[in-house]
Amino acid sequence: MAAAQVIRNRGISPALNLNLSEVGLVSDIKENACRDGLVGARVTLPSQESAKQELPIARLGISRQIKDSDGRECQAVFPIPSMKQERQTAIAAVRAAAKLCETVRQQRSQPLTKQDASPVTVADFGAQAIVCQALAANFSDDPVIGEEDSTMLQQSDRQEEFNRVVALVRDILPQATPDEILHWIDCGNGKIASRYWTLDPIDGTKGFIRGDQYAIALALVEAGKLQLGILGCPALPLDPREPDGPKGILFLAVRGEGTQILSLTDNTTTLAKVNSTGEPQKLGLITSVEARHSDRSKQHALAKAIGMTRPFLQMDSQAKYAAVARGEADIYTRIPPPDRPNKRENIWDHAAGAIVLEEAGGRVTDLDGKPLDFSLGAKLTANRGIVASNGTIHDRILQFTREN
Repeated sequence: MAAAQVIRNRGISPALNLNLSEVGLVSDIKENACRDGLVGARVTLPSQESAKQELPIARLGISRQIKDSDGRECQAVFPIPSMKQERQTAIAAVRAAAKLCETVRQQRSQPLTKQDASPVTVADFGAQAIVCQALAANFSDDPVIGEEDSTMLQQSDRQEEFNRVVALVRDILPQATPDEILHWIDCGNGKIASRYWTLDPIDGTKGFIRGDQYAIALALVEAGKLQLGILGCPALPLDPREPDGPKGILFLAVRGEGTQILSLTDNTTTLAKVNSTGEPQKLGLITSVEARHSDRSKQHALAKAIGMTRPFLQMDSQAKYAAVARGEADIYTRIPPPDRPNKRENIWDHAAGAIVLEEAGGRVTDLDGKPLDFSLGAKLTANRGIVASNGTIHDRILQFTREN
């Protein structure tokens, strides 16, 4: 029998010593891992024939060579943290931001216009302040790469809008000062690091203004890979079959742990799961309301090449990823339009949605089949476009996008 030490939660909790034997190793680790909140482990023990036997358990972690109780060398993987604090912080922050956004929407505030001609609202600034404050309070070493900054609010002719942002944030954080709020907004101007968060405080601002779908999108990236994502979708129906029914959902994904659907209004929780169908007549494609986001003609050509017959579903924001994750649609693509063939996507426009879909059983790549690389900056410079699907149909989509 061999003994190995498995660490959990970054060493905050005591080390868990597990006695491992080649017989029953898998069940022993799984039982203890589930009970003690471990993300998982992978242990390699030498067999009597000197050939190594690899036994994958749950999820990968950081590999280390250790010695068992008999002095033999074996390989253990110290598991990735279960991210309990990260998920709790993200859920609370996005819930608060969603409350702020809905307050603004009910009051029908007029949008502002940024230098790039895109719209922005006081809710964008307020939501970014709320989320960045929570992240700074809990993970002070983690940079945040967000869409907004406070430059516009500090202009002399924007005092009214700034005062409105201050009032909105103080509804949630009563002791916040104007200077603190500006600082929290600008906390979203971080740089890429080995571990960072990326935030779009209102993804789909035009949908938000219009009264349609939008999302508060927050994701955690480690070593260029998505580890956690949360989409707050206050206008999305709990049941897609009842579009006029109760609304307000959070989609929470943690790498290797699936995607949860949480109600914004109560404690209802379910698991998201993609459709597994590959039958062309049953497939649904979802696309942006804004036609300029993608080459619509190529999307129609793709549907024809696959043999799809259903009309496209249109939706604003990363709620499209959520729609595929829970089976409302099966395909979502972003194909650079003809007038911008070299367009590259912003990381905050896809990070949270991508992991939400992947953990629901789907697949996300670029148009060439490459994984999305979140290690290079604020844009996905190494990736051309986006293909997101239920997974079953993905290779057939890539066959088209590679040739067209």
